[in-house]
Amino acid sequence: MKKIAAFAIVLALLGACSATRLLYSFADDFIEDQAAFYLKLDADGEAYVDDKIDAFMDWHRARMLPQYAAFLSRQADAIEANRRLDRDQVLRAMDGLRAELEATVRGFTPFAGAVLARHTGKAETAHLRDRLEKRTAEQREQLAEPAEDRAEDRAERTQSNFERFTGDLNEAQLQIIRRHVAATMGDTKRRLDRRKRNSKRFIAFMSAAPRANDIQAFLNAMFLDPDAGAPAAEAQFREARFRRLQNLVADILTSLSEEQRQNLIENLRDFAQDFRAIAS
Repeated sequence: MKKIAAFAIVLALLGACSATRLLYSFADDFIEDQAAFYLKLDADGEAYVDDKIDAFMDWHRARMLPQYAAFLSRQADAIEANRRLDRDQVLRAMDGLRAELEATVRGFTPFAGAVLARHTGKAETAHLRDRLEKRTAEQREQLAEPAEDRAEDRAERTQSNFERFTGDLNEAQLQIIRRHVAATMGDTKRRLDRRKRNSKRFIAFMSAAPRANDIQAFLNAMFLDPDAGAPAAEAQFREARFRRLQNLVADILTSLSEEQRQNLIENLRDFAQDFRAIAS
């Protein structure tokens, strides 16, 4: 169920502007697929999940999309007014985006808590535990691929994500991405170790048959502060990882040419327009 926390990022950062509405129309199917994977559902359970997903999507459309649109419009206006992008501006924008995503998580967890409260039985909890372990194992298999191949794939994906907004990157900008990828190649293993630790915490919690409100509070803590209770070095990892991402974005955006900057402004406004259209 944690996948929905990345949903706004997918729409706001990765999708092509012209396809935003199409991507959003498939969002409920995506969440349903995640629920079907993780949860032991009968016909009544599927119907209940569908109802909760519909309610969440209604909330997200009415509450969050106008906020995303306003946020993106503010960024476009600020870039245009300043006629450049300075580092502090980019870092503040990234903090603002993080706040928007955290608001999405807080809006999602009441719906997730209501669903998960129906899955605290022994069989349901065992099924959830097995599915979490399966997904983590699938992700760990990727670590067996040659490091050079994984680095190249990450660099290409990162380049594509930026170029959706800026147009083609130059060689100096591509080198910034390659340095970032090389410096963060160990992050995946640490992230999966944290996922394993948190999955164990979650299953132990669910085994005590918590109520919906308690599950909501637990999910908020796990999603928004996933290193709580971890050793000090691990507790610092999440924040350090976000700061490295901030620096990558700042390094790229402060190096934009005039043409790239204009592309960025136009694409931010296109996204904002699409979000407003979906919300209306």
